[in-house]
Amino acid sequence: MKINRKKFIGFTLVEVMVTVSITAILLGAATTFYLEMARGNFVVNQRIAQMYDLRRLSQELVYHASRANQFYLYKTQTTTTDWDDPSDRLAIVTNADGSTTSPAGDFVVFIYYEIPKPSTQAYHRIQKLVGYYLTVNTGQIGTLTKVTIDLSQTLTGAASLGDQIPDYDTTTAKTMVEKVLVNNWANTGSSGHTKFETFILNVRGLIVSKTDTNPSTKDAGRLFYYRDSQNLVVAGQFFGIGDPDNKRTSTDTFNFAITPRS
Repeated sequence: MKINRKKFIGFTLVEVMVTVSITAILLGAATTFYLEMARGNFVVNQRIAQMYDLRRLSQELVYHASRANQFYLYKTQTTTTDWDDPSDRLAIVTNADGSTTSPAGDFVVFIYYEIPKPSTQAYHRIQKLVGYYLTVNTGQIGTLTKVTIDLSQTLTGAASLGDQIPDYDTTTAKTMVEKVLVNNWANTGSSGHTKFETFILNVRGLIVSKTDTNPSTKDAGRLFYYRDSQNLVVAGQFFGIGDPDNKRTSTDTFNFAITPRS
């Protein structure tokens, strides 16, 4: 008698469990590898962006320092009491013992005069002001903004001839720059003299000056510093997107000096 037997093709429970386990291990390893690659690419992109920002900052500051006719440094731009009067302008202090104390600030302004001056005018006009100021937010990290006040164009706005005529001497020039800043700060728009540009996001200053008495935690570090009357030091740190305490998203500190004309 012939017996017919059916053949069953399939996997046993043990084989299925082994296969699922191996697949899970492989998927887990692949996922971990992908996440690490993604994090690595993120960090690399952050570094590239930050190096671009650093090169851009240094190139612009060197450019204006070498071409502007004067420069001034103020403590901050956050409140007008720190920059709208000549007495707010920072300067190296000579102490009674002959030593000097150099101040640090977050707002530097480069001043361009119209040279040669028109023969009909007694003094040189302010042609343009270019400033960079750090607005500090929580955790010492803020935004560096560029402001340009261009008085060389014939535009409707707050600038008048009287606002544009300073002298080089210490009597007149010390008042006109602040006057131009105050009178034209809000003069924006298509017909205005003033333009603002978000220059660098997520940057903080690292310089603490003895002239900055009892600085609060959030503004203890400033971006610009007078090393001497002809030397301006820039020192800070850039941060990427994300947790500012994550060292992988921040740059090492940067520090360079420029020598503005004055």
